Amino acid sequence: MKNFALSGNAILTVAETEVITSVRNKWTHIFTAIFTILVLGISYFGLTASGYTGSMQDFSRTTLSLLNLILYIIPLVSLVIGVMSFSGDGRLNEILYSQPLNRWEIQAGKLLGLLIVIFSATALGFGISGFIILMRVGAEGVFKYLVFVLLSNLLGFVFIGISAFVCAIAKQRARAFGISILVWFLFLIFYDLVIIGATTFLKGKVAATFAMVSLLGNPVDIVRVLSLITLNSPEIFGPAGAAFLKFMGGSLQTYVILIADLIFWFIATTFLSIKIFSKQDIS
Repeated sequence: MKNFALSGNAILTVAETEVITSVRNKWTHIFTAIFTILVLGISYFGLTASGYTGSMQDFSRTTLSLLNLILYIIPLVSLVIGVMSFSGDGRLNEILYSQPLNRWEIQAGKLLGLLIVIFSATALGFGISGFIILMRVGAEGVFKYLVFVLLSNLLGFVFIGISAFVCAIAKQRARAFGISILVWFLFLIFYDLVIIGATTFLKGKVAATFAMVSLLGNPVDIVRVLSLITLNSPEIFGPAGAAFLKFMGGSLQTYVILIADLIFWFIATTFLSIKIFSKQDIS
């Protein structure tokens, strides 16, 4: 029990250091500002094409407008922030690794700190924009907006875990950045192209089953489907999401399974990164 308490204190100390370092980093402020500007901009100008110049969209319209943009930005920012933290370069990491701490305590503390940073940055950006929308338009759709913010954070957490795993296997910062860009390209662009190409060679139930199972292999697609379920927009699920929803027999069951899969993604990548990192020689 005493050892567990000591480990907990060590993890919290490392997490606090990570948060302080990130707060002082200009990129954290840029990230938060970008979120705020994007949400406000999309809400304010989103109805212009429909002839409502100068009007702000409500929460539901804003969420739907933001969906694809956030699915591109959140993974990229999380990967970049994660690589900057977990890569072995820098005086801070040298000092940290010289302390009488276990490797898993350092890795767990840095992960916790980065999760706090991602959550705080997105919550602040969406929160400022959400408050303005609330004052201008009203509270219609605010629950869906909040769920979308939570899903965005969960997607960020998954890619923080992936960045930790990438850094553990890459060892060098430049290599880690290169792999991270490839990972981002894989999940955002290449993955769906491969699935679509593969289903053209399959027929009937085999193709539907393959498309459905493939959904579990891409956290970006999972968050897209979950967001569309929240927004009650099944007409734009895509074949994989529609097949999965039909197979599960309802939105609630689909929600539970997909959330569990996102959590599994985070736990698996975190566990693997800690295991690999614990065996590495830090020189």
